[in-house]
Amino acid sequence: MNILLFRRRSLLATLVLMLLTFGGGQVSAQTMQEPPPESDMRVNTDDPYENWNRKVFSFNDAIDRWFLRPVAQAYRTVTPDIVDRGVTNFFNNLTEIRNFSNSVLQLKGESAVVAVGRFTYNTVFGLGDFRCRHGI
Repeated sequence: MNILLFRRRSLLATLVLMLLTFGGGQVSAQTMQEPPPESDMRVNTDDPYENWNRKVFSFNDAIDRWFLRPVAQAYRTVTPDIVDRGVTNFFNNLTEIRNFSNSVLQLKGESAVVAVGRFTYNTVFGLGDFRCRHGI
């Protein structure tokens, strides 16, 4: 009889606990705050740096239009393809230094060794498009 009474009490305690935990849902520990209506939200559209930005844009546009674009067009016209390819390969080779640094910081030893190997190989054997000519 004691076991039956114990089971009933534990079942009743479990039901009460479940009702308190999951039941109702009306009592909340937090209150939700409604967002303000969009008509109340005011956005300041004034840019305090607009005058400065316009001056910088005008300067950059003038430099691009009157100096950089003519120099780039003259470079393309005068420079032979092999020299252009060599300059491009030189700057592409410099990215291996970044790859090496990145691999070292990530503690990727094998990738770092590959980056150093590529940089050394491209530097020693020249930048005259050696890899492309030999299918490497």
